[in-house]
Amino acid sequence: MRQCPHCGRTYTDDSLLFCLDDGTSLAKVYDPQATVITRDPDATLAISSETVTSLKPKLWMLKKGNEHLFFTLDNYETVIGRDFGDIRYPKDDAISSIHARIVRRENGYLIFDHNSRNGIFKKVRCEAELTEGDVFFFGGQHFKVNCTSTGDLELLGIEKGEVTDKSFKLEKEQTIIGRSYGHIRFPGAQRMSPSHACIVQRKDKLLLIDISTSMGIMKKSFLEDELKTGDILLIGLQLMKFEI
Repeated sequence: MRQCPHCGRTYTDDSLLFCLDDGTSLAKVYDPQATVITRDPDATLAISSETVTSLKPKLWMLKKGNEHLFFTLDNYETVIGRDFGDIRYPKDDAISSIHARIVRRENGYLIFDHNSRNGIFKKVRCEAELTEGDVFFFGGQHFKVNCTSTGDLELLGIEKGEVTDKSFKLEKEQTIIGRSYGHIRFPGAQRMSPSHACIVQRKDKLLLIDISTSMGIMKKSFLEDELKTGDILLIGLQLMKFEI
């Protein structure tokens, strides 16, 4: 059974993905007869135990003490949320009522942000292209890419989800950010490597490069993003790894 989180209408036809009244994406209604496959007291999963197989895609929970916990992605669509969905975290206030959808396509998987409050972050693999408005964080520092009125690029600081008055100018060729070394330094950021990231301007591209750090860089995904095996995601306060 599926339910519209906007108007509350329920549908018994599980093949329907959108509400016939207002077009909102439908969420699965929790089935009390389903077996909960989880050792995480903060999460629930509505899925029958007989569907679990090592050959199907999984979301591994990267949480201390739960390294071997995973959710199997059995369906065409898997919804993650606080109140609705196949995987729910009712105690995580950083997760929206319906936060994300993972959808299977012929050539792979996509993750969609369901207009969530805090978005979806994906760990950067070596490097990622940046555009104006992109948000990323590492070492406890959050940044937003901004283009000034003069056409120069800068980083704006973000605290508690809001842009602050802190700004950091980007150098013409490359800008190194770190705890001890670089053009932009955060000496008190213990979770940041001495040289953590490099932002390079190459012709018409702006690249964010991880300088081989252990903690990595998390970049916000907007609307939709392709998933590849090994991708690490942050949804709310939950760290997950997608694996095929």
